[in-house]
Amino acid sequence: MLSFVTFCIAFFIGIWGFAQIVGTFQNLGVFRPSYSAYLLVIWTIILSAVYFLLKHFIPSAIGGTNWGYIISLIVILCSGRIR
Repeated sequence: MLSFVTFCIAFFIGIWGFAQIVGTFQNLGVFRPSYSAYLLVIWTIILSAVYFLLKHFIPSAIGGTNWGYIISLIVILCSGRIR
């Protein structure tokens, strides 16, 4: 049950984070380089912080976190929105 909860948390955070990261890479020429770098750093920090917080407080359910991130990345990459 706990792995499922960590999976859901990681999945939803991963969907938002990976979508922002992929979108930033797609729009590198549209936005200022400093804004693009800012977004990449912020979302990398958020994804890493969630991972390490879940790993620290719920170490037995880290597999759910890993699967949540993996599946959310695959969903984003296969969504058809990538140009």
